[in-house]
Amino acid sequence: MSKAKDAKNDKSNSKKNRYTKISSIVVTIAFIMVLCTFIYLVSSNNGNVIGYRLLFIQTDSMSPLLSVNDVILSKSITLEEAKNIKVGDIVTYKMTTGSIKGYLNTHECVAEAQYDSVSKKWYIKTQGRKDGAPVEVVYLEQIEAVMVNKLPFVSKIYTLMKSTTGIATLVIVPLILMLILSSLRLIDILKDKNKKESRVQGEELESLTKQKTEEIAKRAVEDYKALEFRRAEIARLAIEEYKLRNLQSESQHLKHSDKNTLELNSEATLSSDNSIHQSSD
Repeated sequence: MSKAKDAKNDKSNSKKNRYTKISSIVVTIAFIMVLCTFIYLVSSNNGNVIGYRLLFIQTDSMSPLLSVNDVILSKSITLEEAKNIKVGDIVTYKMTTGSIKGYLNTHECVAEAQYDSVSKKWYIKTQGRKDGAPVEVVYLEQIEAVMVNKLPFVSKIYTLMKSTTGIATLVIVPLILMLILSSLRLIDILKDKNKKESRVQGEELESLTKQKTEEIAKRAVEDYKALEFRRAEIARLAIEEYKLRNLQSESQHLKHSDKNTLELNSEATLSSDNSIHQSSD
């Protein structure tokens, strides 16, 4: 009984471990999908999240520090805060000229904020890390954010998102895993239901068998009692018949004795009479 119980517990634990592993994979991929959605929304709207934003490097102008498809976390700053930018800070600013006018560009600050008396604007100088990159004048009003850190893990997810394989991995695979998990759970539910029904049927059959056995035993006891009663009744009748026959035999014997006695008495009386008669003669 103990071995059967241990085997049942082992089987149950095996099921739980299987579900746990699949669930962990599904949850992990679901988390990555949520993160990807968050990245997509933030990148699409160039939006701020509590003063920070995710930015994606699309050129190699900052190589080798920043590569294509790298994701950086940058802090949005105001015009006044931009005056505190130091040499070596990685700044993101909006282009106002050239073929990428209106787009964001990310370069390294190579000269701190200075005031231009002609344009009456504050500016800094930036330059890409790539060999031969030109130095550019960037007005503080163009600056959007300053880099806080690179995000390698997010960069890998972003790169994965841009490929067909990545989309399949992040969308199709979780769906397949969830389908498998749901199917396994459904199979186990059906198995448990069948086991429960079989157990109930077995209990009902056992109950009916027990009830039938009790009825048979009760009937056997009643039949035995009836048989014993009949035997006792037959014995009683036999004894009474035996006694009756004895009484009849004794009665006949007494009658026969009385008859013999009467005949003897008659003979004696007759003999006496004859004697008396002879004496008179």
